[in-house]
Amino acid sequence: MINQNKKDNKWLIHLIMLIQKKNLAVLNQNKKENNHGLIYLVNQNKKDNNGLMKNIRLRKL
Repeated sequence: MINQNKKDNKWLIHLIMLIQKKNLAVLNQNKKENNHGLIYLVNQNKKDNNGLMKNIRLRKL
């Protein structure tokens, strides 16, 4: 019984480690996707701001 529990515990620890690795992989993928999305939005805002500044300058002329 004790030996069976030890085997079961080792198996459970192995499963937990696999799940943690999988979770880390998913988290890292989400970070990459979020960063790409944020960088895209920041760049889009920069373009929009440049367009607004050009419009403001043109109106002042």
